[in-house]
Amino acid sequence: MTAARLALSVLAALLALGALLPGQTPDRKPVPDRVWLGPDLWANRLQDWAVENGRRACVDDRGLPLRTAHLVSGRLDATRGDFRVRIELGRRQGDPEHAAGAFAGLLLGCGGAERSGLEACLVHAWTGPGTGIFAGLDADGRPVIRDLDPNGALGEEPPSRGEAFPSSARIEVRYDAARGVLRVSRLPAASGEGDPAPPAAEKAIPASRLVGNLALASHPGPKKRAVRHWFDELDPSGDGIILDRGRQLHALFATQYTLSRGTLTLTAQLFPDAFGPDSSVAFEVEGEKGYVERARTGIEPASCTATFRLEDWDDTRRRNVRLVYRRDATDGYSCSRTASIASDPAGRRELRLVATNCLHQNAHLLGGPRTDWTKQVWFPHADLVARVAAQEPDLLFFAGDQIYEGASPTFADRRELRLDYLYKWSLWCLTWRELTQRTPAVVIPDDHDVYQGNLWGEGGRSAKRDHFGGYVHPAWFVRLVERTQTSHLPPPVDARPIDQDIGVYFTELRWGRVSFAILEDRKFKSGCAREGMPPSGTGRPDHFNDPEFDRGRLDRPGLTLLGERQLAFLDGWARDWNGVDFKVALSQTPLANLATHHGGKLGFLLADLDSNGWPQSGRRRAVEALRRASAVHVCGDQHLASLVRHGLDRHRDAIWGFCAPASANFYPRAWFPGHAEAYRKPSFEEFGGDRLDGFGNLVSVYAAANPGGPSHPENPLLHDGMPGWGTVTFFRDTGEVEFGCWPRLADPAKGPQYEGWPRRVVPGEIDGPAGVLGPFALARVTRPLVEVRRAGRDELLFARRFVLDAKTPVLRVPVPEDGAYDLVVVEPETGRRAEIGDRRPAAPDAAAERLELR
Repeated sequence: MTAARLALSVLAALLALGALLPGQTPDRKPVPDRVWLGPDLWANRLQDWAVENGRRACVDDRGLPLRTAHLVSGRLDATRGDFRVRIELGRRQGDPEHAAGAFAGLLLGCGGAERSGLEACLVHAWTGPGTGIFAGLDADGRPVIRDLDPNGALGEEPPSRGEAFPSSARIEVRYDAARGVLRVSRLPAASGEGDPAPPAAEKAIPASRLVGNLALASHPGPKKRAVRHWFDELDPSGDGIILDRGRQLHALFATQYTLSRGTLTLTAQLFPDAFGPDSSVAFEVEGEKGYVERARTGIEPASCTATFRLEDWDDTRRRNVRLVYRRDATDGYSCSRTASIASDPAGRRELRLVATNCLHQNAHLLGGPRTDWTKQVWFPHADLVARVAAQEPDLLFFAGDQIYEGASPTFADRRELRLDYLYKWSLWCLTWRELTQRTPAVVIPDDHDVYQGNLWGEGGRSAKRDHFGGYVHPAWFVRLVERTQTSHLPPPVDARPIDQDIGVYFTELRWGRVSFAILEDRKFKSGCAREGMPPSGTGRPDHFNDPEFDRGRLDRPGLTLLGERQLAFLDGWARDWNGVDFKVALSQTPLANLATHHGGKLGFLLADLDSNGWPQSGRRRAVEALRRASAVHVCGDQHLASLVRHGLDRHRDAIWGFCAPASANFYPRAWFPGHAEAYRKPSFEEFGGDRLDGFGNLVSVYAAANPGGPSHPENPLLHDGMPGWGTVTFFRDTGEVEFGCWPRLADPAKGPQYEGWPRRVVPGEIDGPAGVLGPFALARVTRPLVEVRRAGRDELLFARRFVLDAKTPVLRVPVPEDGAYDLVVVEPETGRRAEIGDRRPAAPDAAAERLELR
């Protein structure tokens, strides 16, 4: 490399990484102590690293192996030429002077050529393909190079002389591309004083092995005598280092928003403790002369969020906004993030919802003896995000389990609940942030989001075990999770908190003439290990697998599913159709127990009380409430995509329910009713049609993405679990809804979709009606709302919006049973109405009766 080229490379490094690891920022203000390491580094995990005395330090006190902090604003590519990295590091004050097997320095080439940046930033803790080459100092402070790609122990362990790891040292890692040699050496102290430097280490390394991420690495040695390390003054240069400030992860790194009835609600997510006590976030709107501040708010410290609610928002056009964060006077750091607020698609003929759920970041073998960082990490799910984006959704729905507390990518750290959750939550935010900054999104938490294997909320009470009903973690943690995931939703319709002062978020969202009821189907549900419940015989109170068991015994008096407050909300929601063509309920899990086989071996399970097929009486009340609104139900959770028509008194007399596939899971489920032996993939004739679910509820199954068939050749751990996403498209011209179910590998323009999809339906349509009321000839009304009641009763049977032919608007109202009915025909936008009392089904050839709305 020429001297001029080297100077430019060093200059680029200084410009891009000026605030990376020095104790002072470019304007020479000291960096305050905090958890967040700065925009250039990704820490594994958040709680294991901190800024201390202006240095980045590994602060884990449990002796966890191989803590890493990845350089996200640069990557290594030795195939482009030489590189050199200098860094200062040392033993953390107060730690043992020597810990056999400990080391500190740099990881080079993490993830390999195919994975770098965010794709490889999770490399830590375990060795295996893609871990990279370690270059740094061993336990005695001697330069060492180790290949960590082989599985097993953390590198070679040369004989230790028991010397102290230096309290401060400067090292240089240099690669000579022409010779293919990597060299690590200790540099003399800046003062020129101190002991002579130990010999440098050299090793022949192919350039192809030095492609990927560059990361700080601190390995503690034995837990009882662990040593931690600090790092400072990282200085990379050379053609083999690619720097890009555009890849920095700034303090304010993601947004989610909704827009409903002219009110915009947006939440900005910040990294933990990246802000001072007086910090704020400004909300700016782009105008003809640039961005103009419209609102400013403080940052909620526990959740690290800033939420804006702006009324009278102009929703007739897409508008660009900018969120600007300034820390405070201590370091002068600031950053911004733009978002694009969509216009309301009310005037469009179609509206498309995309539904996803259950997002593991990696395969379940990660961390075991066969760890492979090149194949087992799915984060940041770029393939899935690109396919969803290609469908240009009008609304995103994330139905729960945005994070998994265990092994995704790390096991739950209940001692550091807040930071552990925010570490995992930030991965989800980074996955979807390019979409959520321009598309409104409904996000609702499920059981794993609050670090529970299952959740029966029991009205918010505290519980020692989840099956007793309640939350097993502190109420502040539940509030934190819900604030990060739901604070951008419209305000709750009934904001009274529940037990332990836990809030609620159930609400309505109006978007594109579709009314979405956002429900909490876990929060009020009764626990399953309660007095009077029959024993399961399985060792788990929620799992029953005896095919002869009387499932009716499980429907005990006093059991709750949605709770009275949500049912009251749904009752009013069913009657309010002003500006609405469709009604949709969004919640976590199906109103049925469709999973008959569970887990990696797909073992038989008769009934799972975690599903919303139980309690049966609560399920019935929920389905009745949604039938009154002629709604469709969209959910996730089950890792089993399905499309069903629910039944109450007979098959197919109630609502459609669609469970979208999991996005990435490693706990498959299947629907194969009446088959308690070893699972095999059934044909539609064996699982479809009119059935009983695990609790005896009536369901008619139109599609189920059962696992089975040929294994995916390259990534079976991901694709054999039937992952993907769901679409729900609303057609205003016809009043139809189309459900789509897409394999994760599908081409969104061509498919194929999972077998049984797509399917178009008319919400609220009576299947096999007993008769038809009418016909009624209407004038100047093509989208009437019809409220149907039994004659002489005030209770609403159902409300349904009809789409009539514009030239000959004739209304025919199918009814489920013979008998007399009262009708109210309304044009909600004008209030014009007509009431018809005590009417019975007419003969098929009856003449149309003229009906005038006044």
